[in-house]
Amino acid sequence: MSESTKLQICTVQHRHGTNTYACLGAEEDIKRQVGDTFCTEWWDELDGKAGFMPADGVCIFDLYFEDNAEESATLSAIDLYAVKGGIVLGFTNQELKENLTNKAFCMLEHGVDSREHAALCSCFLPTLALATELRAAHT
Repeated sequence: MSESTKLQICTVQHRHGTNTYACLGAEEDIKRQVGDTFCTEWWDELDGKAGFMPADGVCIFDLYFEDNAEESATLSAIDLYAVKGGIVLGFTNQELKENLTNKAFCMLEHGVDSREHAALCSCFLPTLALATELRAAHT
């Protein structure tokens, strides 16, 4: 089992609704992505900041949400671990990861459909090749 990769998620609440952004990498990567897109697009509507905009997306993100009472950004991260046939989301306990992966893989392989299967599949994502192979075997 390899080292984990972080899936960074940013949820922006604003007056028109909610935007969700995601990327693989570090927290500064998702801040840069949101800063360079959402924050840059709406920068001129900020009180007292119109006109001056930093060049770096992380700085743009930090300044944009610093004193913004109408909008907020929530950052979170999920660990992704590569395993046989797919990835496992968010588990740091090695034994638990392996048990869940093996159980989910067996359930997928044998076409078991149950609540347990649904719960396991929410934390185990098969590769496209495995999903296609399993789908073909059960149709």
